[in-house]
Amino acid sequence: RDHARHRSAAALGIVAHDLRNPLSTILTQVWALKRVPLELERRSQKPMEVIERAARRMSRLIQDLLDVALMEAGRLTIERVRLSVGALLVEAVDLQRPLASSSSLELRVEVDPDVPEVLGDRGRILQVFDNLIGNAIKFTTAGGRITAGATPGDDDVIFWVADTGEGIASENLPLIFD
Repeated sequence: RDHARHRSAAALGIVAHDLRNPLSTILTQVWALKRVPLELERRSQKPMEVIERAARRMSRLIQDLLDVALMEAGRLTIERVRLSVGALLVEAVDLQRPLASSSSLELRVEVDPDVPEVLGDRGRILQVFDNLIGNAIKFTTAGGRITAGATPGDDDVIFWVADTGEGIASENLPLIFD
C-alpha cells in the first residue's frame, strides 16, 4: 500500500513538474504579445498558436492528474469499443502534427495491413499516444522523423512509436516505469 502511494505521489510530481513548461511558455508568449504593436500581431499568428498548443498541453496534463486521483480511488472508467487501429493512429499523429511541424519533424504512420480492430478506450489510447509522441517530439532534433505504428501479435496488437532521437540512456532504462 505504501509503495502504491509512493508511485502515485511520484506520478503526481512528474505531472506537476511537466505543467511548469507549458505554463512558462504561455506566460512568455503573453509577455511578448503585450510588447508587439497591434498591427504586427494581426499579421503574425505564431505567438497565438504557441499559446494555444501550450494551453492544450496543460489541459491534458491536468486531466492526467485527475485520472491518477480516480485510479487511487478505484473509480477510473474504461469504455471499451471496437476501434480501427489505422484510424486511431492517424488521429493520434494528426493531433501532434502542428507541434511536429513547428519543430521541423516528420510524422509517419505505419500499420500492417493484417492488423485487426481492437477493443479499447479511444480517449485513453489517444492519451497514451499523446504522451509517447509528445516525448518523441521533445527529444528528436529538427529534421528527424517519428513513426507510430501497429502490427499483429499472436492474440493481440502491438503498438509502437519510434523516432530518430538520441534515445534513453541505458542507465535510466530500468527506471523508466517507476
